[in-house]
Amino acid sequence: MHNLAASNSAATAPALAQMWLIGHSMGGIISRTMVVDSGNALWDRTFKVAPEQLRLEEQALEPLREIFFLTPKPYVSAVVFLDTPHQGSDQARGLAGRLASSLIRLPGSMYQVFSRLWQDERMHYLTDEMRPYMSAQGPDSVRVLSPSHPLLQELSKLPPQVPVYSVIGNNRPKRCQTPLVCPGLNDGVVSYHSAHLPQAQAELIVPSKHDSYQSPEAIAFILQQLTAWQSAN
Repeated sequence: MHNLAASNSAATAPALAQMWLIGHSMGGIISRTMVVDSGNALWDRTFKVAPEQLRLEEQALEPLREIFFLTPKPYVSAVVFLDTPHQGSDQARGLAGRLASSLIRLPGSMYQVFSRLWQDERMHYLTDEMRPYMSAQGPDSVRVLSPSHPLLQELSKLPPQVPVYSVIGNNRPKRCQTPLVCPGLNDGVVSYHSAHLPQAQAELIVPSKHDSYQSPEAIAFILQQLTAWQSAN
């Protein structure tokens, strides 16, 4: 419903057809799902068979397709990632995991679909690597940010189809200046290695304890990129 509404709005409001997404932490992961083309990659990491072989009616299959077959949203022009764990976080069971759990809520209709999959013989349709991360309620949101999560691993391989920018936090700015001299640079939750994107148009490291959205430097950086983009377009 959100995507349909956004598409309809973009048709009547030109400015909405040039949307920038600014996502912090798990919000960055969600933003990434809106600018990648997954093809069959996410589905194949989760299920051993094609959608039609699950023997579900079309009404039940459609919510699954929305989750596992991603396409870039035409109204999104760029994304700014703040403290985003593209490669996961070793603290997925702690702060990051609780944050993800509080943010991820599947609609009731999708819970019903996953509940059906969890019943009877359909369980064997799940891949062995994905089974520990699934339940009758769907993907396990508590561990969705684990570096070993199959879907997060697959999503991290999918290149964004729009320009992206990264703001990465450093919780020890006085002792740890750059990843070159400080390989362990992190914000206390997300490591530089996980937040860094080679394809980013620009990257900024700011003093942050996983709260770079409050950084004046980060805000100035985002405004600078927006201004440059507006001038070029």
